[in-house]
Amino acid sequence: MSLHDIWRGDVMPLSGVAVSIGRNSFDPPAPVVPCFDIHAREFDLYDGEDIDAAFTADGSGIITFDSENNRLLLNPSMSGATPICTAVYFDGYNSSSQNISNSFGPGTVIDIDTQRTVSDATHFTLASDVVTVWAAGTYEITVRAGTDNISGTARLSIRHWLERSSGGGAFAEVPGSRGWTYARNSTNGEDTSLCTIILQDVAPGDQFRIKSAETSTGMIAPLGPQTEPNGYGLTFEKLE
Repeated sequence: MSLHDIWRGDVMPLSGVAVSIGRNSFDPPAPVVPCFDIHAREFDLYDGEDIDAAFTADGSGIITFDSENNRLLLNPSMSGATPICTAVYFDGYNSSSQNISNSFGPGTVIDIDTQRTVSDATHFTLASDVVTVWAAGTYEITVRAGTDNISGTARLSIRHWLERSSGGGAFAEVPGSRGWTYARNSTNGEDTSLCTIILQDVAPGDQFRIKSAETSTGMIAPLGPQTEPNGYGLTFEKLE
């Protein structure tokens, strides 16, 4: 099979072999060729002119597939590997308990105060219980809410939802993001709600937060519902 055949769509793709595609310094600029399927253990894409001290200056390098992490790697220095196709994600949670507002109130902003992990600080920032997204795209967002009842025998229902602000500081509920927990009494009061949504129009600078409010006529804080320490979570994963 010739090198030209690699790019044809009417032949079997290469599989289980090492593939190297490049050009010599005396060749004219490489043409733009449509790529179909190439299945390989290792795929090296390089320009012969760049295998020298200037190799890292223009961002050229060798692309390899990291099977352990299921991603492509760019090795611009011929020594270390820099991921070029990596996940964009954020995961944060609350570290302590917090009172939740009483029935029919506007709700309480939940203290998401701890960042567990983030793909990169240029993708997400956490400040004042608000997560700001800096990379536009489609995201899968999960809201986890864990509550407890400390009011003795009062039975409580608590609603949880995700809010979003696209600028100006005005937050609005994200449709389809509601969840509920139920607290029977202080002995059997713990409950957890989990809601996952997909937003296709997240723009750089969009801000998100979780709010919760008691929806029954139970006890008023501080005798009513509380957040469970480490019971709330807000996660983002960029899909495209």
